[in-house]
Amino acid sequence: MLQAFIDDSKSEGSPPIFVLGGYIATSDTWTRFSEKWRSALEMRSRIRYFKLREALRGEGEFNGASEALRMERAGIMRGVIELFDISGFSISFRVDHLEETHANFDKRWLNPYYTAVSALMPELARALHNFELPSERLDIIFDNQAMEKVKVLEAWEALRDHALKHSTNLDPPDILTQILKHSPRWEDDKEVLPLQAADMQVTWKRISLEAERDGQKPQPMPGSRKGLKQVSFSLDRDFFEARAARISAAMKVEPHEP
Repeated sequence: MLQAFIDDSKSEGSPPIFVLGGYIATSDTWTRFSEKWRSALEMRSRIRYFKLREALRGEGEFNGASEALRMERAGIMRGVIELFDISGFSISFRVDHLEETHANFDKRWLNPYYTAVSALMPELARALHNFELPSERLDIIFDNQAMEKVKVLEAWEALRDHALKHSTNLDPPDILTQILKHSPRWEDDKEVLPLQAADMQVTWKRISLEAERDGQKPQPMPGSRKGLKQVSFSLDRDFFEARAARISAAMKVEPHEP
């Protein structure tokens, strides 16, 4: 069985950037990964959990720690990820592009989680071949975002409904029967350790995108020594304009001029 652990990261700058992503591997790989990750947490100086944002800012578990110590621990945690056959994925977009093009539609269309889940799930299923993973059941585990569970489930059900209506033209054909068979679930990232790795993935992806936005060169993740298999999807304004046109046509209502 395959498992994908997913988290999100939202930009604090302007224009704002939203990232949803994480890592995917077999359940056996995640079991071995969790053992190594826990050992890294318990090494001196022990921390209860790892969040990259806290390590970068000197907050939470890293309150009062020196920058050298914080970056050393970030590198160690990245090293744990690189020990295993784990593949990364992410989807990202500027929130203002979504809001400006969908301002006249129902609020669900303006929700970043609804948009990201709808677009990411089929692409993740298609990426299994690129990751050299079998086409089998994929369990989706989100960090426990209580406020957004409804929107994620709405997007999931809408995705499945759309796929069922177009079942003769699915890509991949077994996306419903073999891969996305079960609804996603939520877990506490302080207990389910792969979610801490997912946090690391999306936080650094967001930081890299912010650097590009601000005309700076993105830097490698702290402690990165080798590349991992990755797929990244970026939704631009053209995507959202085309999507708005499809929604409008389906509703038989033309959006108002901005």
